[in-house]
Amino acid sequence: MNVLTTKEMAEKCNVGERWIRQLATEGRIYPCRKVHKNWLFAPNSTVIRPPERWNRQPQKLVLPHEHLAVRDLLKHAQHWLD
Repeated sequence: MNVLTTKEMAEKCNVGERWIRQLATEGRIYPCRKVHKNWLFAPNSTVIRPPERWNRQPQKLVLPHEHLAVRDLLKHAQHWLD
């Protein structure tokens, strides 16, 4: 079985070695295994994204007419009023 080192995995993902080690420590790269001081990765290892932040409030949707003055709104909505 062909395995990748931390350096090879970092080159594959276009990130630094330290970031790969951090993701492996957090369990966000699967499959991987720590052997002594080194991390070993399978060629098909994937990075698992973190869970969504459910406690964050969704941003308010800003509609275009909220930025318009009354005069501009009447001008743009003239065909609705006819």
